[in-house]
Amino acid sequence: MTSEPWPAGSYEDFPEGQTLRYVQEAVLGLFTLASILALRLIVKSRMQSSWQASPASTGMRMRRLLAWGLLLASLSRCLSLIVEMTIQDGRFDACLQELSPDQLRWLTDLIQLLPCMAFLSAFSIVVLFWAQLHYTATIVPLPLLDCLVVCINIVSYLMVMTMAASTFWLGAYARLRIYMGCFIGVLDASIAMLLMYYGVIVALELAESARKRQPGKWLTARVVVISALCPLGLLAGAGCSLSSSFWPRSELASPLWSVMSEWLPAVSVLLVLSPATGQVSSGLRSPTDSLDDSTDSEAPLLSDSGIATSRTPAGAPGENWKQLYPPLPSSPA
Repeated sequence: MTSEPWPAGSYEDFPEGQTLRYVQEAVLGLFTLASILALRLIVKSRMQSSWQASPASTGMRMRRLLAWGLLLASLSRCLSLIVEMTIQDGRFDACLQELSPDQLRWLTDLIQLLPCMAFLSAFSIVVLFWAQLHYTATIVPLPLLDCLVVCINIVSYLMVMTMAASTFWLGAYARLRIYMGCFIGVLDASIAMLLMYYGVIVALELAESARKRQPGKWLTARVVVISALCPLGLLAGAGCSLSSSFWPRSELASPLWSVMSEWLPAVSVLLVLSPATGQVSSGLRSPTDSLDDSTDSEAPLLSDSGIATSRTPAGAPGENWKQLYPPLPSSPA
């Protein structure tokens, strides 16, 4: 089955259409599940931060931001599948009757590919989190790292808008999938490499200190899971994007490709970052809490409570501490 538009008539009148409809409905259910997991993580993160005595730390804010990104991306994929199935059923024929088959193919390609950008934006937050964690541990300040990631995302969306507008105005409708497929494939591969690079570095940096200071928390294992599953899914998606840009693709490949390159990495991240049930209301932190238990250098990024670890030495009751070095002279007025 090629990428040509479906013939006139009921979509389910064709055997291939029935098989594709079952696959699309199954994929829609999977992304609905991912949306529920993301919403659950958002709600539990808010409940957990409300039990703390201080504002949420940077790590908690990053977790909520990632959950919002994955929620919006999953909802966009669900909406894309619903619109695509509605077009295939012919329910939009009255609105789309003025479009030629090539223009309809252009519209379908755009609907299928836009959610890919939403997932890439969400996974870029994971890259930002790993990078911040690494540079915080090595005491390398990069105050503009957040702005750099935001600017890259904005430029990427502007390029997608430019490709969509130029191909439509120039009448090169079939070129949209080629251009966007190559662009998304390069972005997939780039984010996969960055996730793997920073993930390995963070896992190595936290391995010794996490084993000594946070035994039984599986911090390094959680970092490895995210740094392995996400790059594998993104690399597979990059290969599918690049190959479908130059060779005829099957309609069944699109939903299966989205499961492999979007759903699997998103669900793995959501499951690893989800706090355990029952720990939120009690105010306790669980071994599955989202990378919040770390060493002193990573506390500003990973702590849930946002309370800085006290460096004041604690002594026995009645024990006095004496300053052993002279105080600094005060500067003259």
